[in-house]
Amino acid sequence: MSLLRGHSGRSESSDSFRRALWVEIVHSPHWLDSDDELDGLFNFLHESNMTDVIVQVYRGGEPWWKSNSQRTGRGSAASLARLLEWGKQHSVKIHGWVNIFRSSNGLPPELNEKDLAASSLGGPEKQGKHSVDTDGDWIDPASSRMREFVPTLISSLLEDFPEFSGIHLDYFRYPYALPIRPGSTVKAGIDYGYGVEARGRFIAECTEGLDPFSLNTDGAFEIAGYSKALAWDQWRRDQVSQYLARIRDCISGRELSVAVVPWPDRAYLSAFQDWRGWLTEELVDRVYLMAYSRDRRMLGYLATQAAAFQRLQATVSLGLGAYLLEDLEELRKQIDLAKGAGLNGYAIFSYQSLQRSTNAILSHLSKE
Repeated sequence: MSLLRGHSGRSESSDSFRRALWVEIVHSPHWLDSDDELDGLFNFLHESNMTDVIVQVYRGGEPWWKSNSQRTGRGSAASLARLLEWGKQHSVKIHGWVNIFRSSNGLPPELNEKDLAASSLGGPEKQGKHSVDTDGDWIDPASSRMREFVPTLISSLLEDFPEFSGIHLDYFRYPYALPIRPGSTVKAGIDYGYGVEARGRFIAECTEGLDPFSLNTDGAFEIAGYSKALAWDQWRRDQVSQYLARIRDCISGRELSVAVVPWPDRAYLSAFQDWRGWLTEELVDRVYLMAYSRDRRMLGYLATQAAAFQRLQATVSLGLGAYLLEDLEELRKQIDLAKGAGLNGYAIFSYQSLQRSTNAILSHLSKE
């Protein structure tokens, strides 16, 4: 597939409405396991008229492809190569989907427990005892080892499979606890990023000896403490955002997209994921709002808010959760909502959910 390239290593935007499908790696039978399963995926993509496929290649702390590099992997390199060749032949963009800061099956060997995102309660570096929004091991974006590991991982994938049209980042944020704490300016609640390395770097870079732990015990509501709490929150946002330039440098003009928390204030205040800023500054080519819901009114609100932050080369797709919908007619209505809201596309989560689709919904998708 020819890569769309723009100025400063950016991919060019397309005026066409994008229709994307997330394809998970965890599935039984696995789409990489046999030619029959892969042919089924090809048939579905052809019938549904998708323009983009977001295929999961790194999850649970390990690559799910067999590589010529030193890293081991699972899955079939031949099957992945077939998918990429199919995309080239049918003008469908194939994006490599990489889970970044969350690992469900333990840490990769390059990291250790010191790299986990510790909570504001202190204690063990591992945060599994708290009610985190998504279970698993969450890696601190401020980890120096992680800052080296992510570009190396993505470069390894593209070295083995240069045909990818783009890289898609998931879990590209801090975790947040339930109930949600809207930043460290609020004294009650739990948030993350309080590891030894992170706190030490913040003290050295941004304050005169203020340990972020102190914001949870005193001073958060005083004017001076409030300002320092805002600085601590912004520092954590910056830890996430700074990865974007490093990843951009190693993807050679391919599209860079991110799956994001759809509620913009929650993303900004609690997950330290400033996707509105990324769009405004055109640091990414596209964000996918993970707006999985049966509540069409809420989807409309989220889509309208996000549309206001689109730029010429930084656009928004509405992520739709087919797995939640008992009636796939509702999926059709949500697709129509995405088109009417002024967004640049939609993405369906996921292929595995749509395999039970009726011919009617496939017919509707094919006409998009």
